[in-house]
Amino acid sequence: KQLLTDVSYSIGTPQWWDVPETKVGVRGAWRALNKYSPRYCPERVPDLVTGVPTCDPTAPLANGSEWEVRAYLTVAW
Repeated sequence: KQLLTDVSYSIGTPQWWDVPETKVGVRGAWRALNKYSPRYCPERVPDLVTGVPTCDPTAPLANGSEWEVRAYLTVAW
């Protein structure tokens, strides 16, 4: 699952129908992570050989989540 939102402000007169325009905005995304997600890591356990904490994707913990926030500036000529 994921949710996306995007808020932007057009600098100048707003254009329609895919006409390039200069704008500034912020985009946010929230994603639910489970055992099928590439960045899912429910628990870190020490490696048996080196002792360095490594991810154990088989640990019986709750699903995870991640947030992503981006700020952007689109410039049209």
